[in-house]
Amino acid sequence: LVQGETLLRYAFPVRFAALALAVMLAACDNGESPTAPTPNPTVTETFTGSITRNGSQLHGFVATAAGTVTATITAVDPADSPAFGFSMGTLDLTTGVCTAVLTNRTATTSAVLTGNVVGITPLCLQLFDSSGTIPAEVPVNYTLTVVHP
Repeated sequence: LVQGETLLRYAFPVRFAALALAVMLAACDNGESPTAPTPNPTVTETFTGSITRNGSQLHGFVATAAGTVTATITAVDPADSPAFGFSMGTLDLTTGVCTAVLTNRTATTSAVLTGNVVGITPLCLQLFDSSGTIPAEVPVNYTLTVVHP
């Protein structure tokens, strides 16, 4: 009789714990799992131009949603051109002023600038002779690609 009493004393807590665990597991079902948000579609734009000694070129565009902006110099002619400046920043649509946020002063073919925007933002890319080393008689022709939301 003493053994049976001990067995009953331990059987109740074990059964209670199993029941409590079953109730908790059933309560964890919150229905369907949420789906991941759809990323904003991207736009690819291509710009071309020429940089002369001590000159610059500005290209404006608008990111229409939050996301990553990546600008790449995809071609330079002549191929052995000296390095030049490459910047990305915000564009004031009223004044046309480009305020550089990211700058590479020694860019060549395949140089990349990457940044993030939090919403609709007018942006600009500027290529410039950062050191006055582009020959006066041979401007640098370039192709620039930007991918943005």
